[in-house]
Amino acid sequence: MFVRSGVCRKGRCGDVTDILDLNGDHLCIGDIVIVSEIDGQGICSNHGIHVVVNDRWTTYNGGDHVENLSFDSYIMGWKGANFNGEDSKYVAQKVKSYLDVVDGEHWAAAGINYKFEGL
Repeated sequence: MFVRSGVCRKGRCGDVTDILDLNGDHLCIGDIVIVSEIDGQGICSNHGIHVVVNDRWTTYNGGDHVENLSFDSYIMGWKGANFNGEDSKYVAQKVKSYLDVVDGEHWAAAGINYKFEGL
């Protein structure tokens, strides 16, 4: 199964990433998370629901998907943010595992959907 933004592939569900969640566990492509920011005084601000994705595929107008040799994993909307390490001011807490999503599931607030499709 793939996580998608519209018709664009944003990763194959279950691929393990280097991004750590609040408990120090590795997140997987397709995991749904809530992103929070902790300021200098320790105050936590929540930034809503997001999904763990990567840029492994390029999708073209005709619907063709081309796999890229080099790609990054990130939390959609937070590419480049540091979620790992003691110096990080961002944390991600898993809300729903990729294991629990179903074909056709749509999270409009996160801008993603899930679809089973062949490679």
